[in-house]
Amino acid sequence: MSTEQDAFYNLLKEATDVSKPQVSITLLEDSEEVFVGSYFLQTIDMKDISAVGTSRDFVSSSGLLAHEIKEQILYQRGGFKGDFGKDHNNAILTGENLVNGSIRMPDIPSPSFRLVNSYDKTFSNGKVGKVELYSGLLNFQYHYGGKINTISLLIEKNNIIGLY
Repeated sequence: MSTEQDAFYNLLKEATDVSKPQVSITLLEDSEEVFVGSYFLQTIDMKDISAVGTSRDFVSSSGLLAHEIKEQILYQRGGFKGDFGKDHNNAILTGENLVNGSIRMPDIPSPSFRLVNSYDKTFSNGKVGKVELYSGLLNFQYHYGGKINTISLLIEKNNIIGLY
């Protein structure tokens, strides 16, 4: 296995360790309610994950999935009392970066990324919350191979519809 494959294997091993509290994640396909992953709903949109693909050296669907799984390990094993910002950053460092073999840099603000709608909903897991729909361009930078690489995701109502 490559170093990145080994990192993904170890993350899955950590998530499924039966000697620790169970980590349960709902997987959806093409949900406008979830943009990539929802920390508080413990849900991942697999269409968003797969939209990233594996065609770039510095970012991949596997890295994105590792990020979401790591967030859930931290949140759920922390008794659902987690700090999203802290867990999100930890998931970048110990999930996404290790599986991608790159270093995700701070996100680049994008004025086109905006809230386009929101509504209250009772979710299938019984939780009540607000769905916020975002559209626009999101830009991320990764350090890989001595270079800074940028990826831009085109988002339409919480769905990744383009990758540049």
